Amino acid sequence: MKMKIFIPIMMLLFCMGLVAAATVVNLDPAGNLANATYQTSSTITYGINVTGNQTTYDCDLYTTENGSTQSQTWTKVVNNYPVPNATNTNFIARVDVADGTGATNYTWGVFCSGLTDPAGDWSINATFGVDTTEPVVTINFPTANKVWYTTGSDVRVGLTVTDTNADTCVFGSNLNQSSNNTGTYDTTFNSTPYTTATAFNISQLSASYNWEDNNTGAYLWTYTCNDSAGNEATLGSNYTFYVDSTSPAAFGFKTADFKTNNVALWNYTTATDYTPQIGYAYSVELNFSRYEIEFFISGNSTTVKLNDTTQGSSAANRTINITTLLADQTYQINITAYDLAGNSQTLTEQAGYYYSTDSTNRALKAGWNLVGNVGNAFNLSQILTWSGATTASIWNSTHEFQSHVSGGSYGASSVSAGEVVLLYLGADTNFGDLVWNTSVVGTTVDLLNATDSEDNSDWNLVMQKNSTVDIDLQSIDNYANCDSVGTGCASGANNATNVDYMSAYNNSASSGAKYISYVANWSINNATSLTYGETVWMYVDQNITLDWSVI
Repeated sequence: MKMKIFIPIMMLLFCMGLVAAATVVNLDPAGNLANATYQTSSTITYGINVTGNQTTYDCDLYTTENGSTQSQTWTKVVNNYPVPNATNTNFIARVDVADGTGATNYTWGVFCSGLTDPAGDWSINATFGVDTTEPVVTINFPTANKVWYTTGSDVRVGLTVTDTNADTCVFGSNLNQSSNNTGTYDTTFNSTPYTTATAFNISQLSASYNWEDNNTGAYLWTYTCNDSAGNEATLGSNYTFYVDSTSPAAFGFKTADFKTNNVALWNYTTATDYTPQIGYAYSVELNFSRYEIEFFISGNSTTVKLNDTTQGSSAANRTINITTLLADQTYQINITAYDLAGNSQTLTEQAGYYYSTDSTNRALKAGWNLVGNVGNAFNLSQILTWSGATTASIWNSTHEFQSHVSGGSYGASSVSAGEVVLLYLGADTNFGDLVWNTSVVGTTVDLLNATDSEDNSDWNLVMQKNSTVDIDLQSIDNYANCDSVGTGCASGANNATNVDYMSAYNNSASSGAKYISYVANWSINNATSLTYGETVWMYVDQNITLDWSVI
């Protein structure tokens, strides 16, 4: 049976003397439910002691159903419970008391009376709180598998603890604090107070203790987080961290593995390959993380960066293809090895490696293309395979075409440095194997008048051989068509029409506009410019020698 009794009314009755005081009721005499404390169990045991002038008392237990201090509603939860005189007595009133928000969330009181003392006595307004929930802990740092690597200067644990009654967390480790090395498991590190649902670091660890380099994962750690009610959340001792203050071992660039798909590269070289391969020796490191490869332009924000997470070994050095670069740029190559603790080691070559890209003759169109060889000699079989062409041809020294198809003749015919090859393709493609090697190209070319045979032609197919400047058709005209031999004239030139016609070839244009024609001493198309490696047809009426370095 439930009844509602308001505390102010009962106190008024007591003060008016309407309630006898012969019986005295003391709450919780055995200390089982001390006033204004938390209980960590939802089963509440109430304790009382009644003293008076009779042997046994009948006691009624009342508790509040809410925490309001303005209008507390009381519920009788035990009726006529027998309590011996002057005897500490406990009885269970509720077994499912819900968690509250404070130590005074619940109030309880007892009324005891007997046959010889029907007026009885009240003891009221004792309070308690219930908190059966342990703190909820989220580990913010370290994250992955709760294992982390450090140089020793930033040993910390980052937590977020959520609990209504926030208190403190204590960090534990097997660091022996006297010898600063691993030893007996120790949980005497300073406690750190926390605010509920607020991230914090147990960071005094790095300042207070010397974590020696022991990169085998010998350090273990744990924590215990308490709330003010006495609940605790404890992590087991199976989490690990590594102290690693040693940088990865020195390693070098592997020039033998620096190449296009098919042609070797070297420091400061230029090529049409936008995805060159680089190679580097492996770095010895127990806690290896990655190699970071950078192709960057000095003084420019353009940087191509990628990571290689495979360490390699002494028997297998690393090679990797750079992601797409930009045309006509010079990049510095930098490679850095990192370990999981953040230590790093850069390439041993302090001067660095450099690589330049150039788009000249890279983009090949469906149909015929003219490509100047800007580097070492190829044969027709190689260039057919590397370019993906179906036919590869040269205009030989006797002004005849030699053509090679897969499995056909002339595959061994050489396309020497500075010469031109004709490639026929069924579809557009990119040719990445042109590597600049100006030291073997030279700057002169002989133009041949070959009308001594009806099979031959006075047309010469030549490459622009000056790698330092672009040269327009008008400048070629001025140099080749001189009235007398001398400075500023081609060797062998003796009249104003040594070169009668020129036809520049534009690989990137549509098939109907590939040829750009020029007639000697005319101004039509005279501004058409040729860069190093581009090609031009020249029709001559006598033998002369051009030196591209002085045009």
